[in-house]
Amino acid sequence: MVEAAFETALFQEQTPGLAQAFDDVVNGPGLFTSSKRGNSRLEVYTADCITELKRQRKDRQDASAVETLLKPSEKAFSLESPRRLLATQLIVHAEDLENYMSTATDLQVYFISQRNSYSLLQTSYELYSTLRRGRGVSPQFNDYIIYFGSRDNEVEITPPAMRLRVSTNVSAVRSCECMYGIRFVEKNTLTDVPLSSKWSLRQCAIYYRRTDSHKGQTWIFVTVPGSAKRRIDRYFADSVLGSDRNVLEVVVLIVDTVMGHWRPYLVALFSETESHATQFLGASPDNQGPMGQADASQRQQMMLLDDRMANSLVAIKATENDLRSLMERSLQAGLHRGGSDSAALAIAEKLKELENLSLKLEALRARLAGVANLVTNFLDLNNGFALQQLGKESRRENDYMRILSERMHVLAEKNSQDASAMTGLTIVGLIYLPLTVVTNIFSTSFIGMSTTSNTIIITNDWWILLVVAAPLTILTLYAWWIWMRVKAYSIYPSWWKYVCFYRRSAKGRKQEGRLENDMPVMLHQPSADWY
Repeated sequence: MVEAAFETALFQEQTPGLAQAFDDVVNGPGLFTSSKRGNSRLEVYTADCITELKRQRKDRQDASAVETLLKPSEKAFSLESPRRLLATQLIVHAEDLENYMSTATDLQVYFISQRNSYSLLQTSYELYSTLRRGRGVSPQFNDYIIYFGSRDNEVEITPPAMRLRVSTNVSAVRSCECMYGIRFVEKNTLTDVPLSSKWSLRQCAIYYRRTDSHKGQTWIFVTVPGSAKRRIDRYFADSVLGSDRNVLEVVVLIVDTVMGHWRPYLVALFSETESHATQFLGASPDNQGPMGQADASQRQQMMLLDDRMANSLVAIKATENDLRSLMERSLQAGLHRGGSDSAALAIAEKLKELENLSLKLEALRARLAGVANLVTNFLDLNNGFALQQLGKESRRENDYMRILSERMHVLAEKNSQDASAMTGLTIVGLIYLPLTVVTNIFSTSFIGMSTTSNTIIITNDWWILLVVAAPLTILTLYAWWIWMRVKAYSIYPSWWKYVCFYRRSAKGRKQEGRLENDMPVMLHQPSADWY
């Protein structure tokens, strides 16, 4: 009893964290389509699909026998598109699904489709819940389809690991349950895009259950590609059903189908990588080659290409691990037929192919990393060349500045000499000016001619020129010196503040007098109301 409770808690119930995440996705971005939209459906095999197929085959055999007796012109040709090998029907309402599940058929297969990888599952939550309750589907299967719904980008590259459980209790009641999710690539409908962008990452999930409590086998295929559906039809039509080996063979069949897309996708990745390599190898570090650095600005596309390679490598590794786990669990459960088992041989071959794909992807990533490293080195060298050119221009500018400074130095020396000459002339003028002013003011001739002889004599009042001109010359030189210091160096004499204070005081008294004169007469005379 304790062991049964433990198995139920561990193998049947969904973990609380993932259960909450599943509810958040269903109630948030969305996983299932709404039943009100009218596009909710489940595709199932009809109850008598295998019997009908056998009858059709017998009729075709009889018709072919008759056809051999007809002339070529009498043969009928059908232009109809190929249909599914086994007849299917669509279930829209939960009541119809319950009626279908209650039928006594040994094979109940349910297909849940999707318009594209980022759209909602074309099944309502009501239909899915009815199916899960009616066929005893484990809640843990929700872990595989939780991120199959509406989203903006890939949120999970690898699904949970495969779960295969085969058990026999004390009552000899044998049960088998398998849950599996796989990621693969498939060509999309995009055009005018890089080669690798014409492929998209897809996902599908498979559920299998067989117990004595639920009659027959239960299969649920979620977003399985159309090519895999046709192979599944052929397998169910030609195989002996009712054995747990069916899950082993169906999984190998689906893996073999989706693995066929990896090689063309790797060829597209290789072609795009080589185009980048060819373009970058044509560039030169100094930006003078046939391909300029501006043409090699596709590092963003290279990063996206590397992301696609990394995602593909992770998906291939996950598929490889799941196949190894399937091999081990099937051996433990006794699902093999011995050394000549075709399923075991197929799994071994697929493991080798997956290892080969992993090696190719790793080599491609190394090639792309080498190209990216080359571009980085080219950019570094280009920056070095740019810095070298800047250094040359800087040295050229320094030479020009040195020549200019030498010329400015020569010009400054000439200006200094001119200033010295002008200073000398100014001093001579300042000395000569007072003498001229004094002689002009006094109109006195201090030098005359002797009346007795023709010689030049100095008059007795020559001292007037000396007494008046000497102080005036000193005062003029002092005024020039003060003015030069004030204008050139902003150095004022000690008595300058007294002159400025007197000017401010006089200006203030003048403004106060102006204000008193401008006052209205009404301020000095009382109004008539005062009397």
